[in-house]
Amino acid sequence: LASTLPLRLSYALAARGGTLVYYLWASKRRHAVANFRQILGPASAHLAPRLARASFANYGRYLVDMLRLSGRECRALDGRLVVDGLEHIAAAFARGRGLIMVGAHLGNSDLGGAIFATRGYPVHVIAERLHPPRWNALVQATRRDCGLRVIETTAHPREILRVLRRNEALCLLVDRPLHQDGAGVPVRFFGAPTRVPAGAATLALRTGAALLAACMVRVGD
Repeated sequence: LASTLPLRLSYALAARGGTLVYYLWASKRRHAVANFRQILGPASAHLAPRLARASFANYGRYLVDMLRLSGRECRALDGRLVVDGLEHIAAAFARGRGLIMVGAHLGNSDLGGAIFATRGYPVHVIAERLHPPRWNALVQATRRDCGLRVIETTAHPREILRVLRRNEALCLLVDRPLHQDGAGVPVRFFGAPTRVPAGAATLALRTGAALLAACMVRVGD
């Protein structure tokens, strides 16, 4: 349905579905509201439930984009997207040591990677194995259909190093907190302590690859 219904209708149905999930899934709702209160601070914490509800609706739209992702769809994206900072991509490849592009779980990161792949850049994404297996197979096949080359998180480090030595792009998300004692880098994130992975920065320092941050931001539909 997501790939055959008009996009505007798909977005509307998915947003309503996300809002319904917000009301039905109590534990996720509490976590989302608590996160927004942490971000907003005491002065604006009353906005947290409204923004949490909107984030569930937005996640529904994200799923539509994910399910519609295909080689044909990626090539038709330019009319719906504005890409800022392409000059930094060109400058990174001109250095000849590869590019490490890091992002957060903000917007549709697969769509972001696909934009560069459809423009002829060699793009590899480091991806976790998803569950259940049928969902993993669907997501990884969708990524490959858009020209993304998938490297699983369990891959040997040599496979990652070969990407950079060929002066190609390596994309990964770096905002998942680490809870193991001593792992990652300690930071304060919206006033609370946590640890985040250091792999991307360490890899850039050791290989000389360019390191760029990027994100996808939705504006309306």
